[in-house]
Amino acid sequence: MKFSKLFPIATSDANDFIEDIVAKGSLKLIEPETLPHLDEAQLLYLGPYGFVVITKQPKEGQWEVTIET
Repeated sequence: MKFSKLFPIATSDANDFIEDIVAKGSLKLIEPETLPHLDEAQLLYLGPYGFVVITKQPKEGQWEVTIET
């Protein structure tokens, strides 16, 4: 499953959204050093139902946050 949402760059809304998803999903961050093939914009989490990749990158003057399971 893949989901994307856009946020204004000048606000902290994208980070707040990511923090909310991590908290509600009981996700645990996997240290990026253990998976060097990931893009630096990607964070890998382990949740109750498997891995979750969260990507935050600029797109057309906004932050695009993508959540992929």
